[in-house]
Amino acid sequence: MGEMTLPESVPLITLGQCNLFPHGLLPLYIFEPQYREMVGYALEHSRIMCVSTRLPAGDQDDDDAVFPYSTAGLIRACVRGEDGTSNLILQGLQRVRFGDWVQKEPFRIVNIEPIPSLNPQPERAVDLQRRLKDAIAKSNIGNAQMLQQLDETASPEVLVDVVGYHLIPDPYARQPLLEMDDVCDRLEFLLRAFASV
Repeated sequence: MGEMTLPESVPLITLGQCNLFPHGLLPLYIFEPQYREMVGYALEHSRIMCVSTRLPAGDQDDDDAVFPYSTAGLIRACVRGEDGTSNLILQGLQRVRFGDWVQKEPFRIVNIEPIPSLNPQPERAVDLQRRLKDAIAKSNIGNAQMLQQLDETASPEVLVDVVGYHLIPDPYARQPLLEMDDVCDRLEFLLRAFASV
């Protein structure tokens, strides 16, 4: 999935321990009134929104205490219930950094800055990708079908996003991957993570 033109600002939902990565899918059940309104706004505009992750030491009632990096996601599907709730699928598009708040009530809208994914050392990335695939295969994580799909993934960038999102279960442990623009840095981060498994 290539980088795309994103809006300057997007609605933002704040969750405790949850993040979204490019190339990932996140199912959400929307029931709180302000988030119902937020989903309606997103559907009427760009269909793009972000999920922010609260800082672990942050006040659970302070929606400003969030990690400043996330992923802009496209509402790929949304089914609204008669009671006003929604089930939706958010598809991760591109890493972003949060800027200033545009509004906080009735729901949050934040300015975003797209973070490009850089691969200045493609040969090194291919070598790190091979080493990461070997480390995953030796770790006994995942099922055979998933391991085959990872093995067939040609793009180092896609591989790190899929592996980080699906095979690092702790959202706080994988959050640093959202803050790295260099693909090789992300591959090395994951190699260190799987070396300790």
